[in-house]
Amino acid sequence: MREISMPEHVNPSDRQIVLKYSGGKDSGATWAALIANGLDIAAVVCSDTGWEADQWYTHLANMQDVMKREITVIRATVQLDDWIEPYALELEEMLGRYSPMVRLILKKGMFPWRQGKWCTTILKMETFGEWLEQSDVKQQLLVTGVRSDESKTRALYPVDEADPLGGWSWRPILRWSIEDVLEAHRESHIPLCSLYRDG
Repeated sequence: MREISMPEHVNPSDRQIVLKYSGGKDSGATWAALIANGLDIAAVVCSDTGWEADQWYTHLANMQDVMKREITVIRATVQLDDWIEPYALELEEMLGRYSPMVRLILKKGMFPWRQGKWCTTILKMETFGEWLEQSDVKQQLLVTGVRSDESKTRALYPVDEADPLGGWSWRPILRWSIEDVLEAHRESHIPLCSLYRDG
């Protein structure tokens, strides 16, 4: 497995590592890399939009068993007008779960699109900020599995930078290839979500 290096200007004893886990291959490889480097993880946090495949929820449960670690799953609370609520409940019954995404779509009367990615802002970033404020984590080092190979925009990201939430962001596998990611899973015996296997 490729090594990762803590940012030189970050003292690990001064910050608590919070891993933002998505359930995907890159965040799984990041988790493996943190453990392989002996870094203590204060919290593993996952944002649930209520818009995921059933296999994703199964994978989260499996990862908690494999890693012997609780994943804190957070969800946005979306308030709807009384006349919209029955539609949300009907759709959620079909999905089999509470769905902030369904509720936001109904509330806004539209799906998110390329120039209007409000789903990420509201369902993930804002919800995580709320969780952080209520948590015992202080001076966080926010770790994500972002990789530059995934998009032109992500290729421009720095490995680490100040975080808008008042801590520091670190992308330890930013320059990893997909081969590096898969190798990390193999070496650590961390399973991939079955959605990858199923295409």
